[in-house]
Amino acid sequence: MKYLFWSIALSLFIVSCTKVSKEDSGLTVYPVNLEQAEEIDFHNAVDSFFYVPLETADSNLLGEITQIKIDSMIAVADERRGTLQTYSLEGKLLHVIDKVGTGPGEYVQLSDFALSSKDSCIDVLDGMQKKMISYNLDGTLRKEIKLPFPTGVSRFAKYKDWYVFDQQTRRNEPDWRYSLILLSKQGEVVSKLFPYTRFADILLSPRCSFFMSEDTLNYLPVYCDTVFSLINEHEAVPRYRVDFADKWVDMSYVYGEVKDPMKFISGLQKCDFVCFLNILESDSTIWLDFMYKGDKYCCIINKSPLHISVFLNNEGTECGSILGSVLTVWNDFFVMPVNAELMARYFKLNNAADDNPYLLFVKFK
Repeated sequence: MKYLFWSIALSLFIVSCTKVSKEDSGLTVYPVNLEQAEEIDFHNAVDSFFYVPLETADSNLLGEITQIKIDSMIAVADERRGTLQTYSLEGKLLHVIDKVGTGPGEYVQLSDFALSSKDSCIDVLDGMQKKMISYNLDGTLRKEIKLPFPTGVSRFAKYKDWYVFDQQTRRNEPDWRYSLILLSKQGEVVSKLFPYTRFADILLSPRCSFFMSEDTLNYLPVYCDTVFSLINEHEAVPRYRVDFADKWVDMSYVYGEVKDPMKFISGLQKCDFVCFLNILESDSTIWLDFMYKGDKYCCIINKSPLHISVFLNNEGTECGSILGSVLTVWNDFFVMPVNAELMARYFKLNNAADDNPYLLFVKFK
């Protein structure tokens, strides 16, 4: 049996000034020095911010927001309850999609989803039942596509004329030992990229395998320090690399045999390497968060002028309490869910503790 542990939210910040270099190939390399990590105040790190309260009603009470997508509206996934909710950009409830089941148009596992207000649809990946389901924004069924590869798909993106799936290193069947698989909108295999020769019993997976930057889909493979851009259906090229020096992942540990999953996870606190690396990017900033020896860190890379800030971001610190899991980017703002009680305490708001979470939009200095 394979086990999959999604990276948990990391919180905030650190300051270091180091030189950005280029490899012989011309690839930009951003160094991250954990020894210079320090805690920092929210208002010293943030250039501007705003928040959106998600309307609270009996029909859309949220357990835990695990994914956020935003274009001309907001869509959030609550994997615990198996629901998708859509809201206006002001937080007004529009629709609730609750289709848990095994029948046509129903999903057992809400693995991932894509929002397209332009096409007036939401596409849902059900990795358990090996299918993609396309709904209208009100939740009515459009179509359903059976996936041609084995179960185990973890994340996907809708890009140009393709569905792009991240299988990481989860399959051992010879024909499917590829981390990236592209399907047509009709469900036919277009290409397979990133072949691998070994697979892991446990994957310390990023929350978001894909993100858009400069109108291009970018991909962070598992256990990789390099971000790739998908140029066409047959080619992905390196975009930049993050250099953790001797703190990078110990492959012998993560690809070793796992007999006790909980012992494996608890052992990470003693390992001398970073894990649960997440990367998202806006027009001006690259955001990283990760764990090292049981502590949570984040790194903010300002592109212009080039500056790298690294922060210790454990829960309980001022920033670590309010700045948690960054789940998406909207314009130049990084977006994260924050529970209503914490928002009320931190920003002196008048709300109820059992209200739906807020979405906090933050632009860093």
